Amino acid sequence: MENILKKIIMFSLGGLLFYMSIVFVINKKEARELQNNDIVNAAINNKVYKDETKIVKLIQSIDSSHTSTNSIKLLYANNLFEEGKHDESLLVLNSIEEMESTVSTELLYSLKARTLASRGLCNESRKYFNNISKHNSIKQISSAEIIGCVNQEGGLK
Repeated sequence: MENILKKIIMFSLGGLLFYMSIVFVINKKEARELQNNDIVNAAINNKVYKDETKIVKLIQSIDSSHTSTNSIKLLYANNLFEEGKHDESLLVLNSIEEMESTVSTELLYSLKARTLASRGLCNESRKYFNNISKHNSIKQISSAEIIGCVNQEGGLK
């Protein structure tokens, strides 16, 4: 009887230790993600994406597996696009990992379509443009560049 009681207590302690370690790992992961989100949020508020030196350092220092990292990269790529740095913008866009949000994904497609169209890559641009299916407002943002590209010599007809 005493032996069974010892086994039950040992098994319970083992289970408790296992549970505590799982909770610790999950909490640590959540804390890192929250810290990453806070850093990205502060960077967005301070418009760090407009300063190339600061944004490059920031992107290198934060965890790319968190979805908030994609937000700052989208802003940075958009800023590069607006400055006419289409090749650099495309590099940043290509570094963005898969996103969970449909809106963010379609913003990515829109910016890729616009960037490719600005480089004269009409066929590739059209492929990204056609992937925008859920949000017509996002599709409208891209449409002027796509139509312009299509009407260029060598563009889609």
